[in-house]
Amino acid sequence: MTVVNFRITKIDGEKKDKTISSVTANASSMITKMEIKKDDNAGEYLLVSYRYTVKYEPDIGYILLEGSLWYFNKELKKVVTKKDKEVSVEREVMEEVSTAILREAMLESVSISRKLQLPPPMQLPKVEVKPKNSKAA
Repeated sequence: MTVVNFRITKIDGEKKDKTISSVTANASSMITKMEIKKDDNAGEYLLVSYRYTVKYEPDIGYILLEGSLWYFNKELKKVVTKKDKEVSVEREVMEEVSTAILREAMLESVSISRKLQLPPPMQLPKVEVKPKNSKAA
């Protein structure tokens, strides 16, 4: 069970010239297509196409990423089924693929948001330093 060959094929984003005091970033990902493919060297794999979007409220801009990844499994035929043109996968496969999409796309979208001077699409960690207790012994 491996996700490899993560590719971004489209990057789009915009920052609108608006001044606001508060903004919310809503990120979402969607699997747009799944196909069983075969590579001469690697064998059969699941080709997964995705779309990752970040929308800001109020509308101060957006970020859009599209791409694909390959999912490998030695027992691909047990966890992926194809009926007519429809491909369905076991829950574990969907979890692994969705996690890979979110992880890679979030990291990329943070970088893009910095370049566009938009707020990051996720809450970044904040360090809080507490004052020392000054008890005399």
